[in-house]
Amino acid sequence: MQTQQITAASLNLSLVAIVVTYHPKLEILQRLVATISQQVLRVIIVDNGSLDLHLDDASGFPNAELIKLGDNLGIAAAQNVGIMRARQLGASFVVLFDQDSNPGTDLLPTLYAEIQTLLNRNVRVACVGPRYFDARQNQPAPFVRIEGCRLRRIQCSEQSDVMPVDHLIASGSMIPTLQIGDFILVNKFTYGIRLPVLNQKVVELGSPQRGDVVVFRYPRDESVDYIKRVVALPGDEITYENKRLTINGQPLQYSGGEPYLDPENMRYAKRFTEAFPADLGGNRHEILNDPDRPATVFPTERFPGSEFCQYQQSGLTCKVPPGHYFAMGDNRDNSADSRYWGFVPDKNIVGKAFFVWLNLGNLGRIGGFE
Repeated sequence: MQTQQITAASLNLSLVAIVVTYHPKLEILQRLVATISQQVLRVIIVDNGSLDLHLDDASGFPNAELIKLGDNLGIAAAQNVGIMRARQLGASFVVLFDQDSNPGTDLLPTLYAEIQTLLNRNVRVACVGPRYFDARQNQPAPFVRIEGCRLRRIQCSEQSDVMPVDHLIASGSMIPTLQIGDFILVNKFTYGIRLPVLNQKVVELGSPQRGDVVVFRYPRDESVDYIKRVVALPGDEITYENKRLTINGQPLQYSGGEPYLDPENMRYAKRFTEAFPADLGGNRHEILNDPDRPATVFPTERFPGSEFCQYQQSGLTCKVPPGHYFAMGDNRDNSADSRYWGFVPDKNIVGKAFFVWLNLGNLGRIGGFE
């Protein structure tokens, strides 16, 4: 009986595989590439600074290309480089491997079929992956997540299962404060207690302050959570001109300006410390500015309250309406925020972000932030 080989083309799938390496064993890497190369449009190998890795023998690495990084930037940064290349190739999905992965020949079709099953059930899918079977415990290894102040272990059932994810930073709009791959803790009671579903505040415990990093439901699609920094409160007049902020006529203070490699774009920006005046809260935090990007800001479309904003060649000035906030990403030239889609309603705020509890690509990221 003949069986048809399942490939990316037969799945009608723009799938690119990304393999991150650091001084890999070539025979293991060759076996991995040979297994997956016929199931994807391209295999992208991103090497984290190995001086001895070359793909001179094309027969050993079919359908593969190598991106060599000068330094070891960490797993997450290397994966992001691969994802950028996959976008250039027109990928609709990426699959992530490390150099020691040993997937079965049916892994990718199985994962893709699971995605389609979940989408047909109207489940919003962040990612899918195989279960890991722990031979010592004779059972699948559990997923672990933080709930409140305790760890919860979640066991997958025999069939496919769905696990809700924590707040995961998936873009570079808050670099350098937050990095791609950071898992963050969010205090949902900092600003009060709300009724579930109705989201009506019943106990007032406070309100966002200038400089707070907050998670909120995106005003244009409330099924999506965004994370940004509050820079202006209800009633504030905010001016963003030539990449500098002024609140109620008081300019914020800037210092620094040293080069910083933005891992999302793999280009250098300038890193500054931005400080609010003492009577505006005194918050200090770091931001990035890309000197090659213009200061011009234009909204993507009209938004509620857009009549309170005036746009000019060098920036914008807005009067924040009651019950709303003006929020921006710290990566100022790589952030879609209130400058483009408008104000954040108070009712959309989920809570205050305050702690990075995990980053699998860089364990040194764990800790609090300003």
